[in-house]
Amino acid sequence: MMRAAAKLPLRACLINADWREKVSATIIVARQAGSHIAASAFMADLGCLGVKWAVAEPSLTESEFAALLERFSGVEELIDCTPAFAARLLTGACNYAASLGFKPDRDYPAAKQIFGNVGSDDSEPDEPIEYGRDGKPFYVSGPYDDAEAIINRLRRKLGPDGFHFITPFPPGEWEWDDEEDSEDDEDLD
Repeated sequence: MMRAAAKLPLRACLINADWREKVSATIIVARQAGSHIAASAFMADLGCLGVKWAVAEPSLTESEFAALLERFSGVEELIDCTPAFAARLLTGACNYAASLGFKPDRDYPAAKQIFGNVGSDDSEPDEPIEYGRDGKPFYVSGPYDDAEAIINRLRRKLGPDGFHFITPFPPGEWEWDDEEDSEDDEDLD
């Protein structure tokens, strides 16, 4: 259904205003389908993990769409962006995360269909997008992340100084896992 929605008129394409500073982007893309709205929402970690969360809603009412927007705009300021820019940012985040061994949210393939062929057009000027921070992956622990497993994966891939990270607890409390095949990594795929 989202593939068909890509042909509908654009209703909104929004991104959080502070995505560069936060190294994290919330993106909402919506298309008008008569009295209903098809929408996809994404949360992309530009520092390390790629698309952490994605959802596709093929048929929202006006009030459901307003509630979706309020849920996100109540937390952060959302500004307009082009679908081409949003698609390029999300694709880049996924590619960067894949280079580190992380996969996007399982709902990402369905949700990204709202873009259709957008993103393959080179006519839009390239606004630079930095993935990571200061030339290295930059992991910021989220409330549902297995931070220890993620950091162990980064340590094995990049070494102890190959990335930056922020967590709510000190790494001295962790057990570092330098083995190639860790059971913790299975949860990250």
